[in-house]
Amino acid sequence: MAEQPATVEQTQTSGAPVRIDPAVLAGQGLDPGPEQDGVQSAFKSVFEGDIVSSVFESGPGTLQVDGLPYDEFIYILAGELVLTGADDGVAHTFRTGDHLVLPKGWTGTWQMLGDPYRELIVVETQTYLQSLKDLGIDL
Repeated sequence: MAEQPATVEQTQTSGAPVRIDPAVLAGQGLDPGPEQDGVQSAFKSVFEGDIVSSVFESGPGTLQVDGLPYDEFIYILAGELVLTGADDGVAHTFRTGDHLVLPKGWTGTWQMLGDPYRELIVVETQTYLQSLKDLGIDL
């Protein structure tokens, strides 16, 4: 199989499946990301089309989410994620190998445990890019 670039755009695929580089899934070659709520991060987009698929990594930390702007598929690659909903206070724990969908509008506490904490996410492109821009990240 021909080697693909680290980030594949939909126009580059000719309709062929896109294999995600195992090294990126293992946290190698990630780009520095912004610090948010005292949590430093790194990420790498691995596919960009109508959806974006990215690997995100950070150390332990907690973020407050006030209305997630998109539906998000998450696959935990390393560490643990504890999501506590603001509406009911129920904590949901996800560990390495778990996957979940977090619906648009979700509000609560996003606690990342592990050093590193790493996830693969899949989100809709336009809303995702706008949310990054709102954080001061211009791709």
